[in-house]
Amino acid sequence: MKENTELVQKLSNYEQKIEESKKHIQETRKQNMVLSDKAIKFKDKIKTLEKNKEILGDTAKNLRVMLESEREQNVKNQDLVRVLLLTVTNNLVFELCRWI
Repeated sequence: MKENTELVQKLSNYEQKIEESKKHIQETRKQNMVLSDKAIKFKDKIKTLEKNKEILGDTAKNLRVMLESEREQNVKNQDLVRVLLLTVTNNLVFELCRWI
């Protein structure tokens, strides 16, 4: 009789442990689903950031090209201004010499 009682108690303990294990498994599955959803969201954010990085890289490259072009144009303009100043100065000197 005592053995039966012990067996029933052990069986009850095992059943309780099984139920607890099932609850833990369900909770773990829920957590995995939440983590999986978060991982998907992070992957989407990473893709968006990579696209933005590419766009910004292209924009920076275009701006560098434009800046270099502007610098070259500025050098040409400075050369043109020097030539014009020399021409005007020479003409003024020539006119002054004619008046003297």
